Amino acid sequence: MQIQKGTVWHTYTTQSPTYDNAEETASKLIETGMFLAILTPDNTFKCLSGSKVLSTKLSMKFENNGHGLIVDGAQHLGDSGVCNLTANAFYNCINLRLSENKLFYITEQPYCDNIICCQKPFSIKTDEDEFLLFPIIRLYQNGISHITFIDEERHDNELSFFIDSKINLPFKASNSIISSFEYTSKSMELDYCSMNFFRRMASKKLLSAQLRDLEMKSQEISDDDLIINGRYIDYAKEFEIQNTLSDIARTTVAVIHNTLKRKTLKDVIFGNETTDFYHGWQGKPNIYIFSHDNQKSNALKNEKYNKKLISSLLGKSTFFIDEKGKQSHFDFRAFNDFNYYSEQGVTLTLCSKKISYENFPETYTESNLIWDNQVKSDLRDYISFFYESKIEQIKNESNHISLATIQEEIIQFEEWLRVFSKKYGEIQELIFKNVKSNDLELARKNLAKMLTSRMHVIKLKDASKSESSNRNITIAFGLVASTSLSPVIIKPLFERLGLTKIISNYKLENYSETIYYIFAVTLVLVLLWLVNKFNKK
Repeated sequence: MQIQKGTVWHTYTTQSPTYDNAEETASKLIETGMFLAILTPDNTFKCLSGSKVLSTKLSMKFENNGHGLIVDGAQHLGDSGVCNLTANAFYNCINLRLSENKLFYITEQPYCDNIICCQKPFSIKTDEDEFLLFPIIRLYQNGISHITFIDEERHDNELSFFIDSKINLPFKASNSIISSFEYTSKSMELDYCSMNFFRRMASKKLLSAQLRDLEMKSQEISDDDLIINGRYIDYAKEFEIQNTLSDIARTTVAVIHNTLKRKTLKDVIFGNETTDFYHGWQGKPNIYIFSHDNQKSNALKNEKYNKKLISSLLGKSTFFIDEKGKQSHFDFRAFNDFNYYSEQGVTLTLCSKKISYENFPETYTESNLIWDNQVKSDLRDYISFFYESKIEQIKNESNHISLATIQEEIIQFEEWLRVFSKKYGEIQELIFKNVKSNDLELARKNLAKMLTSRMHVIKLKDASKSESSNRNITIAFGLVASTSLSPVIIKPLFERLGLTKIISNYKLENYSETIYYIFAVTLVLVLLWLVNKFNKK
């Protein structure tokens, strides 16, 4: 079986910094030099022209129920200092925004708003192949992020090679990764910023020397047909390390954390806790097949006669495929042009001959098709990571108000999902079935159980604190009561036991009241201790 025309985009979903001011956040990030371009929720487009930052407010007018978009204000893309990669980043930003507005009912919610950051590319070599990947990071206001590695190439490979080299790329550590100089230097600064003040001062000259050495070794990328700005270096080879896509994704988000973190006096003196910059993640390949052997005229026939192909791609292997086609995969596409499968660990868009280059209208391209399905695929990961993050948040909460707030956020999120997906029945079906899938259903059930359990634990802890507080109050009243016991009970008791004479012999008559009081307090404390010990049994 031959994949005649296909590509794979790998997406990682993880925790990123929350933010209130998208403009300020975008300005800080573009100044790192790591990013080609950034688009904010209110359509401010920032990009690099050489080492200079350009910023412009785009006018975006959606037409035809969100299917069309007119953009104005991007004239600076023609400036001599703006490279071709930046122009490509601009079109990816526009296509992404178009797909979001076309498919979803966009509301002013922290779940919708995101900053699109187009990072400078990576060239990755493996034993089988070489890739030029363009990472696009979407930073959501509520602290969830997607890092998508875009492969612009359309590959023509035999099925098993396509699966091994393209789909399973995340499992291959590479010792040759060419990245921008800015990414490499910011990655090095992560280790530096974790040191205390004195170690940073001692290491400052060494770091500066290392960065100068790296800059001298870095090179410009030359291409006869393209203008590419910036300097690039093979950092994996330079530092003799091996990295995977997940390492690059997590490091990128860690750099974003470090860039946006407000430095406190504690951070200046003791350094940053860089472990807080790295979080759990979820990753999966998004497979797009435009042409393949045995391709049929429509999606129904394509699914019927290519079950082994579908199972191989979704199973990410040809080894365990049952040739009888017993595997069942749900097709979320409502029309008969292509098949779309969205599962926990992979998504697949399989085009029939109905979707061919000749049949694409001028206003709808392969890139539009990919982005339409990419935002649907990422939505599933977004939902999954939201529930996972709330589970982690519940573990660290210690009062009922915080837990009740989380419960309210979950309800608001699920209501937002209902409204967000109501534009098209196909999208609602996708979200409802995804939420009911085994992994998400289990996450939701565990979330509800953990909320109930955590509230019960806090209730018991509060009861224990209340009991301890009551015990302390009892002791306090006992001590107060002891002042009245001393003249009534303690003094006659001392006289009966002959202890008054001892006080007289040592000429302590002036301190007799104090002695009576101390004895009364001791007696009350012993009695309270015995009572509490008896109650515990």
